[in-house]
Amino acid sequence: MNRSDLQALESSPLARQAAALVAVIVVVVVGSVWLIQRSMMSTAQAATIDPQRAGHGQDLFVQTCASCHGKSAQGLPHQGADLRHSTFVSKQPDAALLKFLRTGRTPDDKQTVLGLPMPPRGGNASLSDDNLADIVAFLRQVQRETPGASPATTQPTYSTLSRAAATVMPGD
Repeated sequence: MNRSDLQALESSPLARQAAALVAVIVVVVVGSVWLIQRSMMSTAQAATIDPQRAGHGQDLFVQTCASCHGKSAQGLPHQGADLRHSTFVSKQPDAALLKFLRTGRTPDDKQTVLGLPMPPRGGNASLSDDNLADIVAFLRQVQRETPGASPATTQPTYSTLSRAAATVMPGD
C-alpha cells in the first residue's frame, strides 16, 4: 500500500467511523475491567475487617463520638452527621480518615456539609492513633452493615494492618 492509498483511506468517512468504533470499544473494555477489579477489591476488603478492632472501635465511638453522631453512628440533628450513609467516610482512604479524626475541622471548612465543628480526636485528646484506627474499623463495619451505604474505598484498611503501622502517616 503506497502513501496515496493510506491518505485516501484516512480521509474516508468509513475508515474514520471504523477507527472511532474501535476506540469506543477499547474504552468500554478497559473501563469494564477497571470497574470489575475495583468491585472485587472492595468486596475482598470488606471481608477483612477485624471484628476485635471494630468492636473496640465501637466502644470508643460510644464513649467519645456518640454525643454528636449517635450510638449507632446515625447522626443527631444539629450535632453530627450520619456516618452510616456518609459519602465522605466511604470515599476516604483509611489513612486520610484517620488523619481527619486526628485533626478535625472547623465549621467554616469548605468540605463541611452541616457547618458544624469536628474537634480533633472527637474532643478526646487521650485517643491514640491506634484508638482512632479502631474507630475507622468500626465505621467501615457500620457502613458495610448499613443497607444503602456506600462501599468503602479500595485503599488498605487499618483493620488489616498492624497497630504499629496505623501510627505511620504518609505526608505527616
